[in-house]
Amino acid sequence: MFLKVFKRMVLMALLAGGGFLLLLKLPQMGAAYTDQFADLPLGVCVSYAMKKKELTDLSQLKKLSCQKKGITSLEGLEQLTGLEELYLQGNDLTSLESMGDMPALRKISVASNKQMTTLKGLERAENLEELQANLSSELSDISAIAQLTELRIVAAMQDNISDISALAQLSKLEEVILNYNHISDISALADKPELKRLQIYSNPVSSVEPLLGNASMQLVGIGGKKQQKRHLCEDMGRLKSRLSADAVIYGPEVCES
Repeated sequence: MFLKVFKRMVLMALLAGGGFLLLLKLPQMGAAYTDQFADLPLGVCVSYAMKKKELTDLSQLKKLSCQKKGITSLEGLEQLTGLEELYLQGNDLTSLESMGDMPALRKISVASNKQMTTLKGLERAENLEELQANLSSELSDISAIAQLTELRIVAAMQDNISDISALAQLSKLEEVILNYNHISDISALADKPELKRLQIYSNPVSSVEPLLGNASMQLVGIGGKKQQKRHLCEDMGRLKSRLSADAVIYGPEVCES
């Protein structure tokens, strides 16, 4: 029994990158929680957060930050039934399928998970309001967010996205950042009465007509090396005429010549 515990403590120390000093601290970090998660780095991170906040039940944890820990699975995370904010930047996730129901989750960041190809599993966070998924260069499938109607902010910059149809029914969107992807069809961004900020630079956008009805927009950015279609210039002018006088619009460079 002692040997098993000792081995786990050594692994935890190595994974957390804290060396011998962290090893000495583990008994005070609530290390017992590691047995409740399939992924050891995730268990270590949860244990540390519980101890830091002096909590005694996993359901009490509202915010969890586990950045650059080598996490590959989120199995067991559903035990954190009160979790509202989750930060998982720079891990080794390929999807979110191992994440159980997260009804309290409002904000998640999965940025810089270089192996992630899909957001599948995120549909279980039915009350999610903010998604940060920037710099996940293999991410192409965002269909999982199609029914997350509480979403207000979606940021997925420098990914591998071409299809944004999942945004079509998300009427509460206020900010969308999709720079440096492969998006040509932005019809899913039509009829967004709350949309205030849209950045979609360096995408081969074929038409901005879907945006003409979004009168609340205050910032619109469409341009970059992938966007040099002169036929868009007329629509950019129409869009500008429909927005408030202080709205800021950045269009294709060809429209300025």
